[in-house]
Amino acid sequence: MMLSPEARAACAKYVLDQARHIIDTFGPRGPGSEGERAAQEYVAARLEELGATEVQREPFPVAPEAFMRFQTVAGVLMLVACAVWWFLPPLALLPGVLAFFVTWRQFVHYHPMLDALYPQSESLNVYARWAPRGETRRRIILNAHMDAAFEWRYHVLWPKAFPWLVRYSLAALPAALVLQVASIPIWMGDPGSIILWWLGGLQALLVPAFVLALFFTDFDSPVPGANDNLSGVFLAAGVIRALREAESSFENTEIACLITGSEEAGLRGASAWAARHAKELRDADTAILVLDTIRDRDHFTVYQGDLNGTVRNDEALSQLVAEAAAACGHPARIGTIPLGATDAAAFTRARLKATALVAMNPAPARFYHTRFDSADNMDAGCVAIAAGIVGEVIRRFDEGGAPG
Repeated sequence: MMLSPEARAACAKYVLDQARHIIDTFGPRGPGSEGERAAQEYVAARLEELGATEVQREPFPVAPEAFMRFQTVAGVLMLVACAVWWFLPPLALLPGVLAFFVTWRQFVHYHPMLDALYPQSESLNVYARWAPRGETRRRIILNAHMDAAFEWRYHVLWPKAFPWLVRYSLAALPAALVLQVASIPIWMGDPGSIILWWLGGLQALLVPAFVLALFFTDFDSPVPGANDNLSGVFLAAGVIRALREAESSFENTEIACLITGSEEAGLRGASAWAARHAKELRDADTAILVLDTIRDRDHFTVYQGDLNGTVRNDEALSQLVAEAAAACGHPARIGTIPLGATDAAAFTRARLKATALVAMNPAPARFYHTRFDSADNMDAGCVAIAAGIVGEVIRRFDEGGAPG
């Protein structure tokens, strides 16, 4: 159904009120934290109040710091590599290649290769569903994550320089490896060559990037996470609330809400949930719409490209969401996340039909992963627009699913 302007405004107020309540009541919600679990229990109770057919609470293990610790590990390894290079260039490749491998697996592909090395905790997924009147032929799941990110120090300290610091840091590791590889034949032919000194000088210009990596993330300071991603959590719940209040029902479409934990720890909650449930969800045409960071109304985007551009979410579902946004008068471009990921990537890797709707300035926004992501920094108008889009997505999906 199309949500009325009044329903959209009421949904936006609900989202902002609930986000403030979560932040004020439960405190920090880092992945696998007590605050995250308490907030998950709170939202589970709200979904039960909305008359869900079933509400499931599924705990799973997580290493809260492991995902972002790739920076620490890679930074230390590259500092060792740069130091060793001055004594024996071929030996420097060992820590250098290992640093690249850790970064590639842990960050580029979100593989949990470091997780076993760091302290474990317990996180929680919450799943609620509303059965249709008749046989379930279609199922649409609204997804968002409850946890909040650990703060990025340099985005707080040097916001204008931050995008360039990220580019410099990302380029430093492969650049250092290229210089080290190039130096080996020169060193073998003439260990005293002046070219080696030039290569060493170029490597020295990259050392600050590896030092910066050691302190990039402040693991003692989870951010409030109002926009990222309480806006998505309560947008999902708020749209279902609006449907219930309007006494909307569906003949053959099941509506569901999945609130995942530990997204900021490398999509661990979505990955755990998909591993458990992907097979059973193939009993019907199932689509998962991820709602993440609904804040900047000029930046509505459907992320078909995900996980650092390495995963392609469902094309037909992405097109359906884009068409729904256009029908609501607020076009959303179909794009790719060049750096980072949404839970949609985990679902897509489990061969589920998924895509993500995001409304955030990719610059990145000033509040992204910082203390400024507070309830006072939310945009009710943007949330109201998103509520209309989600309502239209549900209506179109109910009429015939995603084409293709």
